[in-house]
Amino acid sequence: MARLEWLVHRAHYAADGATFDASRLAAIPESRIGEAVLALHPACATTESKWPLARLFEVHQRDFEGEWSVDFDVAPSAVLVYRPRWRALVTSIDAAEHAFLRACLDGFPIEQALSRALAIDPGFALDAKLARWVGMRVIVDFAIPGDDRAAST
Repeated sequence: MARLEWLVHRAHYAADGATFDASRLAAIPESRIGEAVLALHPACATTESKWPLARLFEVHQRDFEGEWSVDFDVAPSAVLVYRPRWRALVTSIDAAEHAFLRACLDGFPIEQALSRALAIDPGFALDAKLARWVGMRVIVDFAIPGDDRAAST
């Protein structure tokens, strides 16, 4: 829990990220999309735990209203910390999402990140995930190594 609290603290004070420019992505030849390295918002982080971290975090928020129960008999969990605007948020993500986002945070290109996610969940739908993450301001930019038009972040 302390690690999650630290990630939330860091997210709160992180620099603002760029706004994703979909037109730049559309301009990339399809054959090179897999080479793209996605840039996550500077506030983004992921972590894993054997405990239901997102739920524990949720029920301990000042504005929480609802059932206080926490099921500790759940499978290991992963969380995404992000800050779409002014407040850091915590949400549960599945193991494949964690593998993909962790690979992106570590600087791997889409092709390798996708390979890691598909190894966990062969049904991982990258197009839907990317649209969701761009909308959440998790993914804010990208770069293609060796391309003169470097990422704007």
